[in-house]
Amino acid sequence: MEKIDFIVFNKLSYQQNTAGFLKDWLSICVCEDIGRYKSDKKLFEQLNIVYSWNFEKDNDLLPLNIWMTLGSKIKEKLNLNNYNYFKKGFDNFFLFNDEEDNYFYKGTIDKFYLILYVDNEPVAESGFVILENKTAIIHGIETKPSQRGKGYAFMVLEQGKNILLQRGIKKLKSKIAIDNFASKALHKKAGFFKVSVDGANETFEFFK
Repeated sequence: MEKIDFIVFNKLSYQQNTAGFLKDWLSICVCEDIGRYKSDKKLFEQLNIVYSWNFEKDNDLLPLNIWMTLGSKIKEKLNLNNYNYFKKGFDNFFLFNDEEDNYFYKGTIDKFYLILYVDNEPVAESGFVILENKTAIIHGIETKPSQRGKGYAFMVLEQGKNILLQRGIKKLKSKIAIDNFASKALHKKAGFFKVSVDGANETFEFFK
């Protein structure tokens, strides 16, 4: 029988165990063979990596065929940059520094990440942003590639909903890319309804 555990990382617990959180989050969200890297032109030039980034096609994922051509020392430098990139991003997340740059997060009063562990292995995660009007926003849902199709993302979403409802949240919103059919199916299974379309994204909401 599987041992199921959830750990909530808020601002304090993140600051107390930043390395642990990043290690577990990266193990879920970053493919070990590829890694995720921001489009850092100077870094790529410094490492003599010849690749023309296409954000719409690649997002922040370096293609496997490029990764396989790199030497071990370059991979190490990219991994170090990768770690620092996400650390800075989560420092901003928990300190609310990204609020001014994204209207979707206006009125933020709290944030937390929820990680699901199965037999002590981190397998799925999601972030949640709580706003001042008893509304919350889902900040992405990810499942480790090797653990997909087992219902773990649904478990994270349901646990997150329960935590938010206990805190008096009346509405939970999620913005999903139009072509992300798996995520849209997950949200519908969890009782969300599509309420609007904005460019390449659709907004789903769950009401108490």
